[in-house]
Amino acid sequence: MDGKGSSKLHWAPVDRTQLCNDVLNTSVMAALIGGFAFSNLQSLESPLRVDDPPPLDTAIYMFNVVAIHLCTCSCLTSAFLYKIINKLNDEIVLEWSQSMPWRFILPMPLSKFVVGCLFYLISVVLLSWRDLEFAGPSRQIAMAIGIGSVLMVCMTATLVVLKG
Repeated sequence: MDGKGSSKLHWAPVDRTQLCNDVLNTSVMAALIGGFAFSNLQSLESPLRVDDPPPLDTAIYMFNVVAIHLCTCSCLTSAFLYKIINKLNDEIVLEWSQSMPWRFILPMPLSKFVVGCLFYLISVVLLSWRDLEFAGPSRQIAMAIGIGSVLMVCMTATLVVLKG
């Protein structure tokens, strides 16, 4: 803390190990969430195979499809980046990470993962709203918890971008 009540972050210089860890962690988590979203599609297949499918089922399906695509893209991009980063000499990692096009590509997997997670979380909120239609107050409790989760992810992502 400085004398004005704020703390200054002191970041370690970018190195190969840090970048490898970042892209590997993002890859694993994106694969996990993408798999969860894919499993949600299995229960939605039948209700959508009619002429006029229920709008809520269609919305849930589409949120999961977008989550799958974003998380899969995040995972594959991370895997490709990991392969490149792992081969770099330690002395050039900082310069490489700040050069074109890598300075734009390196943040992409995490960004896509965060948005994919948001789409997945929204699909879960909608699923619970649909499935708890006759469950009394449980429906509203599940909705409140779900909205709180979505807002927490948005708030955390915003703070990381602005302050981190």
